[in-house]
Amino acid sequence: MLNFNARRSLISSFRSLVIGKPAAPAFSTSSPFALPKQAAASATKTKKPAKAKIVAKQPAKPKKPAKDPLKPKGRVTAYSFFLKAYAKEHNITKVTELGKAVGAAWKSMSPQERTKYEQLDREDKVRYEREREVYLKNKEATTPPKRSSPPYLYFFNENRTKILEANPGISFSDVAKRAGAQWRALSDSEKQPFVNLSKEAKVKYQQELEAFKQKQL
Repeated sequence: MLNFNARRSLISSFRSLVIGKPAAPAFSTSSPFALPKQAAASATKTKKPAKAKIVAKQPAKPKKPAKDPLKPKGRVTAYSFFLKAYAKEHNITKVTELGKAVGAAWKSMSPQERTKYEQLDREDKVRYEREREVYLKNKEATTPPKRSSPPYLYFFNENRTKILEANPGISFSDVAKRAGAQWRALSDSEKQPFVNLSKEAKVKYQQELEAFKQKQL
């Protein structure tokens, strides 16, 4: 049997193995004002810079199409001819200075006094229609033909008015949905007339395209 001192030494060794060493104190014993290790570490960390706010860009405004320099000048009305004559007679260079006076002067004119301005109006109408006809012919010669449409578009154009009459106030998207549902419900034989229209338009488009290409040579 072990004596008292041996038993005491064995128990002490067992306790040291099971329990282990005591934990170190949270505060340093060298200074009463020392911070805990975790607090000291966090105090030395630098703050992360704040993330810059992302501002959504405003969508760019669509640009207006450039004016066609070859397009004829619009018609000049009888009142516009009178306005120019009135401004010249009274030495007025700014439109804002004309005011209501020119309108009152035009209203006070007799039919005989307006005759010369109405004649200028008719002459300018002839000029405009002549220039417009030439412009459209030249534009047609330089513009390729329009492509043919698929069968569904012929069906849609034919039935759009019927759908609107049957459903007053319906939106365009709803018209398209109803027309699409009606188209899908048709049999192949019911779709055939619109298929034929599309085929005829395609043949015509190819002929016009070939003629257009020949003109460009």
